[in-house]
Amino acid sequence: MQPQEPSSQPHAVMPQSEAHPPEGPIERAVGKLNEVIGEGSGYLYFLVFAICLMEILLRFFFNSPTTWAFEVTIALCGIQYCLAGGNAHRLGRHIRIDAIYLAFPLRLRKVFDVVGEVIISLVVSSIVYGSGVQALRALSAWQTTGSAFDSPAPTFMKLAIPIGAFLILLQSLVNLRRAFIALRRGNEK
Repeated sequence: MQPQEPSSQPHAVMPQSEAHPPEGPIERAVGKLNEVIGEGSGYLYFLVFAICLMEILLRFFFNSPTTWAFEVTIALCGIQYCLAGGNAHRLGRHIRIDAIYLAFPLRLRKVFDVVGEVIISLVVSSIVYGSGVQALRALSAWQTTGSAFDSPAPTFMKLAIPIGAFLILLQSLVNLRRAFIALRRGNEK
């Protein structure tokens, strides 16, 4: 048996060697939404880089550090991390112990995929709810850092958590459908 070339094509639950079930408009929309938000939010790191560079120049060459650079860069990185989760799940770039997973027969891996997506969906649903409550509280109080800069970064970060978790939940439901179809197709053969 020849080793397969790694593919750059995204995979959600199933390895590249297995065919994906046909996608409907909802699956395509969820995938595109996660792709656009996940890839687009990555550009925040260019802003983080520019802020860090500016802070270094101001601090070490002009002896005039800012009061806001640290808070803003932490907030931007945290927001990007939250928003990219759905895209990472879409691409299958999340953490899985492949050495153990691949040791099992294909049929059992398909069962693991279904069970895993059910668990992910339940856990992420609770995160959406719990973080949504916290986000609404932060938004209504316009929560700030309390530092000299006193930015509303905590409010924005707390808003990003339920949004990011909701994106992961949507992708997990798409992946659950795919995994269930793959499992059923395995039973038909």
